[in-house]
Amino acid sequence: MDAAHLAEPPLSEGEHVIWRGAPNWRRAARPPRRIVGVVAAFGLAMLSALLAIFVINASDEAIPNSLARAAFSVATLIALAAVVVLWAKAIGQAFSLAKPVPRRDPALYLLTNKRLIAHRGPPLETRSIFRAYPLLEARLEKNGSTDDLRLWFGPDFMVEHWDLQEPLVLHALEDGAEAKRLILQSFPAPDPDRQAPAV
Repeated sequence: MDAAHLAEPPLSEGEHVIWRGAPNWRRAARPPRRIVGVVAAFGLAMLSALLAIFVINASDEAIPNSLARAAFSVATLIALAAVVVLWAKAIGQAFSLAKPVPRRDPALYLLTNKRLIAHRGPPLETRSIFRAYPLLEARLEKNGSTDDLRLWFGPDFMVEHWDLQEPLVLHALEDGAEAKRLILQSFPAPDPDRQAPAV
């Protein structure tokens, strides 16, 4: 299923679409092939281990020159340090395989005269942000030859907790700059003087 097969969510009376977007996953950056990084890291770690063994075997009593011995000692320390670093990287890469890869679900994004709608699926999920909510920040991030637009919204009170809000992400937009401009025009800026209502 792609965005073309997602039915648009129903709009309320008097509501009309200002901007419509959908992720273009073909032009977005491909998810990293983590197994390749794991294999490469373990391979480099093994090569460094072999180099360390060679250097240690080479620096024996057959080398009469004390300067040469010192050089071999330094090389041994460097090789051992490389082994430690690369094995740590390899283990970190292996553990990263357990992290979830971001899903590439079909989605449809609508900006109307009343709200911003993120419509995703399957399973179908619709999130609406009404234009009464302040827009704290809008940030474009490159995603291949497209843009991810991250939007932080907050309530009209509790200013000190706004930075804890999870962003709404509009993925892989081909017109990210235009979407950002229209959304910035549509939502109010936060009011730093507004206080939380008394409980």
